[in-house]
Amino acid sequence: MKTPADALTVRARIHQAFEAAEASADPQERAHWLTFALVGGGPTGVVLAGQIREIAGHTLDREFSTVDPGRARVLLFDGSGGVLGAFGPVLSRRAARTLDALGVEVHLQSVVTQVDDRGLTVRRKDGGTDRVEARTVPRTAGARHHRWRRLWPGRPAPSRTERGASASNPISPSPATRRSGWSAT
Repeated sequence: MKTPADALTVRARIHQAFEAAEASADPQERAHWLTFALVGGGPTGVVLAGQIREIAGHTLDREFSTVDPGRARVLLFDGSGGVLGAFGPVLSRRAARTLDALGVEVHLQSVVTQVDDRGLTVRRKDGGTDRVEARTVPRTAGARHHRWRRLWPGRPAPSRTERGASASNPISPSPATRRSGWSAT
């Protein structure tokens, strides 16, 4: 997410997931709509995971008649040994405790190997794989959009702006946007 418009798009998709769960008569399909899987444990992933839990538990708690938004699952996957790893071990542990208190399921040393419109596949640190059924999978990991494209082959290629091209040079990404990467939400 780089712009307010990106944030509004993410918010709309979160609300649409709750609405789809409300509209579904199938309990299993409803559970898939109420599962949010975030890829990347950096600042964007940590904040978004916490915000989804806050929205589900407080903002939307009386908005639906057939689903309980508070039962939404928020899973955060990161290939490293800790969330917010670039900020040091103290802040990483504090963030992990806060996410746990909010009800976010943090999966560390878990590498996402494939994403599709029904969920994602994750390789655990022991080498085994798991399939997670989730209808909303925002990518919040770093700037390696080319890898994300391999994981989600049916997704349209990101535009130059989504890849981080600056307004002054539409072909070459600026250093700041190169770090932020492409967010496929």
